[in-house]
Amino acid sequence: VFFFFFAYAVDAAGNKSVHSEYCVILDSANFYLDAASADESADGSKTHPYVSFGQCLDTINKGRFARIRAKGIIKMPEGETSLLSNCMLLGTGETRILLSPSSCISVKSASFEISGCIIEKGAPVPGSGYAGYVIKLAHSVLTMNNCELACVFGKNGTAINADDSVINITAGSIAVSADNYAVSISADNSKTTIKDCLIASSADTAVNFSVHGGTFELRGTQCKAGGRMGRNGELFCAKTRMTGNTFTSEFQKTASAAVYSDDKTVFLENKDNDLRGY
Repeated sequence: VFFFFFAYAVDAAGNKSVHSEYCVILDSANFYLDAASADESADGSKTHPYVSFGQCLDTINKGRFARIRAKGIIKMPEGETSLLSNCMLLGTGETRILLSPSSCISVKSASFEISGCIIEKGAPVPGSGYAGYVIKLAHSVLTMNNCELACVFGKNGTAINADDSVINITAGSIAVSADNYAVSISADNSKTTIKDCLIASSADTAVNFSVHGGTFELRGTQCKAGGRMGRNGELFCAKTRMTGNTFTSEFQKTASAAVYSDDKTVFLENKDNDLRGY
């Protein structure tokens, strides 16, 4: 919102001062987050940025849309962080988002766009609880561009879990490891598009993507999975396009196919994919 102020002073004799003009733009959608700031009067403005994501959360969920320009090393709150309104998180390319073993992000009926961020989830401490996913979507849209997502789980874990949602990931990477079962992306009745990425999963049983229903598009992406057994992907009743990808197996027991598909899965495109270790 643009405001223009025009003012002058008048004395008792009616003499007027020189006119003064002042312009200001009040933006209700743009906010700043600087983890290195120690500003006690933080209000999310450029001069007084928020210092933690917890401070941003109330602002995000109260409005219809919030754009957060973030820098530094940002520690997410413990437990589940729920995003209920549309949010765009813009990093610098070196912005780090740290999640403790118990931390996770839940997006409900909203859009969440992340760019230029390194997202890390730490390994659980023996005897303590942990969240089995990093980002969970319900009737939502997740867009990630130029982001790195690395997570270490306990027994089982999924980096991104989507239900009736949309996932768009471009020019980034996802690396997941767990003791028993690890999945990079699990999508149910969702629209998933991945382009020019690196995806890796490691566990006793590892799967890079598990798709049940909806559509799945994978282009120009390097996929690597390793452990005792598993596969790069599994598709059930999904409309699929896969072109120009590399699927690498580092399993002790190699599956017969890099990507399993049931008889209800339809391949609209499936070409120029390179298989290694199969």
